[in-house]
Amino acid sequence: MRAATIAAVTIRSWALVAMVLSLAPPLAATAPVASAQRRERAPIPAMVRGLRNAAGYAGVERDRIAAELSAAMRAIDATSASDGCKAIARRRVEAIAAAVTESPDRAASRAWEAARRAVASAGECRASDEAPSEALIALEVAVWLGVVSNGASAEVMVQDPGPRALFVRGAALLASSQWELARARFEAGRAVVGDADPVLSADLVRGVGEAHLGAMRDAEGVRAIEDAASRATSAADAGWRALVDAQVALGIAHAHARRFADALAAYDRALSVAQSRLGAGDPWVADLVGRRAVALGELERVDDAIIANQSALAIRERALGPGHPDALVSRSNIAMMLQRRGDLAGALAMHQQILDTRTRVLGASDPSVAVTLDAIAFIERTAGRHAEAEALLRRAISIRERSLPPGHPDRGRSHRALAPVLVALGRMDEAVQLAERGVLLTIEAVGPDHPDVATAWSTMLQVAQAVGRDELAQRAQREIARVRAISRR
Repeated sequence: MRAATIAAVTIRSWALVAMVLSLAPPLAATAPVASAQRRERAPIPAMVRGLRNAAGYAGVERDRIAAELSAAMRAIDATSASDGCKAIARRRVEAIAAAVTESPDRAASRAWEAARRAVASAGECRASDEAPSEALIALEVAVWLGVVSNGASAEVMVQDPGPRALFVRGAALLASSQWELARARFEAGRAVVGDADPVLSADLVRGVGEAHLGAMRDAEGVRAIEDAASRATSAADAGWRALVDAQVALGIAHAHARRFADALAAYDRALSVAQSRLGAGDPWVADLVGRRAVALGELERVDDAIIANQSALAIRERALGPGHPDALVSRSNIAMMLQRRGDLAGALAMHQQILDTRTRVLGASDPSVAVTLDAIAFIERTAGRHAEAEALLRRAISIRERSLPPGHPDRGRSHRALAPVLVALGRMDEAVQLAERGVLLTIEAVGPDHPDVATAWSTMLQVAQAVGRDELAQRAQREIARVRAISRR
């Protein structure tokens, strides 16, 4: 299955996760936020942070999912919304909890039952509260279910043939990487809605574009997403969220094609709109600032990237707390930029602090711990301390093998990093085996044509050349050229 994690160094990884998150919009999306006071009253923005994190741990750390959902419940209790509307929000958490924690054969019925209970109570919300619609709840539940099981299981939850339901069904299929089926649902919805609802039309066209991107048809994807942005702009105030989503999707597409200046421009447009609507301190704004920082780093504007990451970190620490996973991602991105600037000592010190915090807060076997171990190992390798790098990468491999399901795209990451270290240590046969394992795991996760596969073959090329395996090196060169040719289409 083509899925990926958010990582500053892998552009397509940004893209696939962003597809899922942008298709499950903030749960307050039923109405624009008019003021800071309104944001404080509504239970949904505080709740969505836990749900987003829960999705990231789905199928990996059940205890962590439970902790995030419990935090979401506490956030709801702390709001000043009406009791009836709080009850709806709690039921929405129940619906998502069922989708991300139950086995697929039980999740659909339990999640849908909880969602319908929430809809039945919608009249209990005050006019000033964020009342959910049945379509929005269906979207939330179906998309999360699609993430953790498969789009077909999620799709059966929404039988209504209307355009909003078709968007829901397409989103669920997109979340489980069923690109062609997802595109068919979005296009069917677009045919029904026409131009009568520019916001829904923009979302449907964006879905078509993201399905094209997932299927490696980047030119078609960019054209559709640009169309979606235009439609959202024509919707004026009502379309601001759709416009932000479209600009983010456009930025991701440009970044994948290594057009980082264009990506930065798209992220800047999204950030400008989001800040004007949500204020500078909203966690969603921090996400956009973080995306902008990635583009700045790729443009070698390292100092600007550090400043942007520091801004995202400040927002997340105020809104979410210093030990929150999102805050730690911002810290990690700062460390990576310090490393790129040549400040290995500063980067190493920051990565060590992140490792300590992640181990304490999330546990020693959390996948994010492996990410930090990889980063520290790279610095150790750069400094010529290959034995220390090997020990760190072995530990990262062990964590990923225990905590990540088969087919997860990160399972091959440490293998790819370890192979050149073994070359430096003179263990040539073992290095070739690790590089081969990295290629196989990457193909298993993302398919043979994904850009990450070119990265895995690049490691193989480096190892093959170092050990004098000319035939293997030539094969690696052919595979790299083939995958990159597909990516440029």
